[in-house]
Amino acid sequence: MTSWFTAADTVRTRFDTEITQTLSVPTIHDNQDAAPPDNALFVRFTIQPGATRQLELGASARTFRSDWRAVASIFSPLALGDAAVLQLADNIATVYRATTVDEITYLTPSLGQLARSGDTWHMNVTIPFTVEALA
Repeated sequence: MTSWFTAADTVRTRFDTEITQTLSVPTIHDNQDAAPPDNALFVRFTIQPGATRQLELGASARTFRSDWRAVASIFSPLALGDAAVLQLADNIATVYRATTVDEITYLTPSLGQLARSGDTWHMNVTIPFTVEALA
């Protein structure tokens, strides 16, 4: 069972290890004051807590499950084309698809629409996951 802080840190660390470092993709997290890189593919990664429900009642302990999601917003300059965005989206979905790591259960990621946004291509990868906590 994990705390909400630990859950968010675990998901963020997994992204940094599997995507930011392994694929050398610049990533901006919600807790960072950083400017996007010039003329390069990059990701904004955010974690969004969701609803919590009680799973078990008990005199000494109760279990709660929270449904959260992470969103990897991928941006790439128009001049680079959309292939890099689609490839990165596929890599992100593969890393998080239907697995449990460090007490976090990742469900099936979904891809948003690939679209132009100003002078960039943009696509979101939504990663639903559950966190269980003991109180």
